Amino acid sequence: MKRPSRTASPQETNPYPPQSRQIEGREWWLWAFAVTVTLALTAGILVLVVGEKSDLLEWVRGLAALVLLFDIYTVYQHLQLQRVRRQLAEQDRLRDQLLRLQSERLEQEVAARTDDLLIANAELRRAEEKYRTIFENAVIGIFQITPEGRPLNVNRALAQMHGHNSSEDFLAEVSNLPAQLLVDPDRMRDFERILGEEGTVRGAEAEVYRRDRSRKWTLWNMRAVRDAEGRVVLYEGMVEDVTDRKLAEKQVQFLAYYDPLTGLPNRTLLQDRLAKSLAGARRRNEKVAVLFVDLDRFKTINDSLGHTFGDQLLQGVAQRLKKVTREQDTVARIGGDEFVIALSAVNDVQAAAVAAERFMDAMVAEFELQGRSFAVNCSIGISLFPDHGQDSETLIERRRGHVLSQGRWT
Repeated sequence: MKRPSRTASPQETNPYPPQSRQIEGREWWLWAFAVTVTLALTAGILVLVVGEKSDLLEWVRGLAALVLLFDIYTVYQHLQLQRVRRQLAEQDRLRDQLLRLQSERLEQEVAARTDDLLIANAELRRAEEKYRTIFENAVIGIFQITPEGRPLNVNRALAQMHGHNSSEDFLAEVSNLPAQLLVDPDRMRDFERILGEEGTVRGAEAEVYRRDRSRKWTLWNMRAVRDAEGRVVLYEGMVEDVTDRKLAEKQVQFLAYYDPLTGLPNRTLLQDRLAKSLAGARRRNEKVAVLFVDLDRFKTINDSLGHTFGDQLLQGVAQRLKKVTREQDTVARIGGDEFVIALSAVNDVQAAAVAAERFMDAMVAEFELQGRSFAVNCSIGISLFPDHGQDSETLIERRRGHVLSQGRWT
């Protein structure tokens, strides 16, 4: 691993520190002065010897003494300078040793920090790879969008949920997620309101468009990401496709209130609607007629030609009855070949009988089933509210027994 280089200080680059240079300059000045004085003394002695003048003898002796003293002083200063130089050299050695120790310690700390950073970066990369793997392979959609609705990041599951092959295709085609994908764009305002009040959106349902404009039901969980000042910078969350569950719920609800064979209301829904009609009739002082319809010889047909043939016959009868029933009335199948028709706002039993004749006329035309033509007759019983009963069960059961025993409408 390559270590970072250390920049040398001015003291390390210059082999002669300022203190050494000062000492050397002072030493050279002393020696120069000593040489000059010595040369002057020598010149005086030569003059004295050559000239043999007695008046110069004293001057030469004095100069010799002065030179001797100055030489002694020069030697003393030289020794002092040598001592100072040794001290400075020792200081330089200690300083260099300290600098080396500090440099080694700094390099060790840098190496340790570098190793820690490498380990941290490796862990971060592993965490990012793990997150990316989870993000891309999640079975539910994950997204990040701006507050304006522009998608920043989506995973493959969300892209495929909307009919795109990849996240890149999705981001290339969708510039505003709420406006382009939500069937009701105002649903996003509901999400924003919930985020402002509760901080998160949990289990919110929304219908969305696929790429081919077909629709799906989705379940949303999302939160707002804010900056240090509390402003929303993006929304992120998860979307789950709950279309199958919604269809199953719708099917369960349908089976709870409708006959699966004919699509007509069943006994439960009939009683609910009839109860509401009776309550309205009481307030308005009106009458409600209940017609019980039973197919003649249906058991014989069903047993001889098969249940599939019998089911198709029941579906044909249901279609004819619905066709001649008013919008405000109800046609229901309560079991087997038994149908009930609830007529609201009936004036009297004669009006109910006219309606019964209309239903019987609808059965006159022959049925064409599996290449066969045959006629089916029916028996109809009539009960009238409030003349024959005060509740739906009484009105149904009273005429039901009467029709089955007589085999014709009464």
